[in-house]
Amino acid sequence: MRAGSRNIVPAVEGILGAALRDCRVVIEAGDLKRGVGLRNLVERDKTAVAIPCYADADRDLGRLIDEELRGDNLTISPDARAALVPLLGGDRRASRAELQACALRERPKTD
Repeated sequence: MRAGSRNIVPAVEGILGAALRDCRVVIEAGDLKRGVGLRNLVERDKTAVAIPCYADADRDLGRLIDEELRGDNLTISPDARAALVPLLGGDRRASRAELQACALRERPKTD
């Protein structure tokens, strides 16, 4: 479930108050500030957990680029890195997949 801009606190209160078994509910809610609405509700409950996930900063993306390319014995120029970093970001798995695709396109053919 994605929280988006809707107030889902009443629905989540109902779920937390129910005696659910063998059930997991995952809510993707973006950047929730401490002590506000949904995050506060979940953090106070003994049966729930809030797990913050932070977007990669440019420095993190630079390390990811190096790590992925190093695995294929490739390097990248500073200009190419500067052009690539803004194209990556919000999803680490997607960024990794894009870098792997770039590495495959750069390999010389062995025909």
